Amino acid sequence: MREFKEFIVSRWSDEFEKHPIHELLNQADEYLETEVEDTDAEFEDERRRLKNVLGNLREVVAGLDPEFYPKQFLDQIHQHFTPHVLGQLQAYSANPAVAQLRAANDQATAQVADLPLNFHPCGTGARWVDTPIGAM
Repeated sequence: MREFKEFIVSRWSDEFEKHPIHELLNQADEYLETEVEDTDAEFEDERRRLKNVLGNLREVVAGLDPEFYPKQFLDQIHQHFTPHVLGQLQAYSANPAVAQLRAANDQATAQVADLPLNFHPCGTGARWVDTPIGAM
């Protein structure tokens, strides 16, 4: 018999739900939805990659157990992404240019190198692994 977890509101799950990473991801998505009339292949590649990065991050966060999640990891992502990635996307939303998308992508890439654990999104949520992606 398979047992299902029922998540109840606790101080841990409440803290998780209030973590600013959720607002950061929502705001980034909103900025990326800025309509741009005239684009080229480079622009579309940069925007597509950022949507992919943020989508993967959202999937990892959504797959975390609110009762037992890596708060330090979320804090680190939030602290780096807010000024460096979200700041570029805010500038992009005001005056869309490929330079802001490229800078945001570069900052996202720089952060991935500093993550304390490797992770990958799975079909059912996030799974933390201690082996680099692709090494299995």
